[in-house]
Amino acid sequence: MIKVAMDETSLTKLRGVKQRVEVCDLEGRIVGYFEPSTFAGYVVPEFDEAELDRRSKEPGGFTTAQVLEHLRTLGNN
Repeated sequence: MIKVAMDETSLTKLRGVKQRVEVCDLEGRIVGYFEPSTFAGYVVPEFDEAELDRRSKEPGGFTTAQVLEHLRTLGNN
């Protein structure tokens, strides 16, 4: 991953961000997106209730018990 160093003014603005934001140049052109680190504090998810409902109705998936059982079997190898 490439790292980009930022000046303190820009860093101060980004430190207060709790959700994904567009990063623009001075003319308003989007140059990228900034997603705050989940380790830096609470991050508000971008899913609304309709999206969560839609995803819960998708076929497939595993129960928590099934996932835990599978993980236990991996530890026995």
